[in-house]
Amino acid sequence: MFNVTRTLPLLFIAVALAVNTSQASDCDSTPCDACLDFETYTGTASRWSVQGQYLMWWTNGADSPALVTTSDPASLRSEAGVIGNPTTEVLYGNDSPNSEMRNGVRLSIGRPISDRWNFYGEGLYVGDAGDPFRQFSSGQPILARPYVSAQTGLNDSELVAFPNVLEGAISVETESRLFGFEIGASSVFSEDKDTRISIFTGYRFIQFEDSLGVQEDLESIDLGGVVPLGTTFRVNDSFEAKNQFHGVNLRLEIEKQLNRWDLVFQPSLALGSMERTVSTAGTTRTQIPGLDPTFVDGGLLAQPTNIGQDTSSVFTVLPEFRFSLGREVLSGLRFDVGYSFLLLPKTFRAAEQIDPNLNASQIGGGALVGPGAPAVARNESHLWNQSITFSVALQR
Repeated sequence: MFNVTRTLPLLFIAVALAVNTSQASDCDSTPCDACLDFETYTGTASRWSVQGQYLMWWTNGADSPALVTTSDPASLRSEAGVIGNPTTEVLYGNDSPNSEMRNGVRLSIGRPISDRWNFYGEGLYVGDAGDPFRQFSSGQPILARPYVSAQTGLNDSELVAFPNVLEGAISVETESRLFGFEIGASSVFSEDKDTRISIFTGYRFIQFEDSLGVQEDLESIDLGGVVPLGTTFRVNDSFEAKNQFHGVNLRLEIEKQLNRWDLVFQPSLALGSMERTVSTAGTTRTQIPGLDPTFVDGGLLAQPTNIGQDTSSVFTVLPEFRFSLGREVLSGLRFDVGYSFLLLPKTFRAAEQIDPNLNASQIGGGALVGPGAPAVARNESHLWNQSITFSVALQR
């Protein structure tokens, strides 16, 4: 099977080696004094430059509470899946989902617009990362969703599957993506034979969004239970977080030429507003055999006390730095390999907006009796992003 993560970097390296072997630069076999100076070598007057960059991207995972548990088949019904029960095991949650490597791309363009100033623009996209979980049980193994009772302060659980009582399936789906763009102008601050320092300033937009959804499909298999045999339930919880940054970006580019190799370091700071939105939804569908289905607002950890949309805005500073090493292998064509780090402070993550406290009086559309829980969390954290980069640049 074709693997982009492995194949693309190897392809870049192979092409660079092949071209360097077949078309070695004269500078490699002559004294350094014979090499072109920095200004001549990098001159780009009245030319477009385009760079495509493949990103091997990592993001720190969100802090998620325990969402799915299991227990020993001999567990009492009141203890099944309850955190603190010695036989309870967490099947999903209580960790950091969405921390796996993902693929991304960055496209940059530039062109001189005067003797001193250059236009530049770039776009960034990092693809979805999913961390799905799915499990079905006919009653064994036990499946449950843990929570903390708002009335007692003790751990409790809702059953998904239990011997001779319930059979059911549960799934957890997560998604996240990051994209943005930057547009502005740059100017050379200083330049000598082998070093150039440039200043970039412009508008920067970045959006990070992620979501987490839990779905239960349950069926009553209790012959003597209060719930009619064959009654089915579909329970949904949905949590979505969106973060939008708008601001001014200031970037410094230090470029050092080392005998046809270019070493580039780009630190930057973006100052602006981070607008955060959390959307929470929950529903329960009940189907008693022979009757029409009924629908109520509220799943398990998404209830009328936290369902809805919550928006806030804060001032923040986004630091980023990029490092690359590259070489022109053909006239106007170069390859680079590098590393980048981007920090998005004060972001909302979907998993971190889940309040594990629950007033169970609301389950199934019941009237709230006692404290209002779960509540709107408004938990913020720092989102760091780092990547290994492979670039192809063209000037024409």
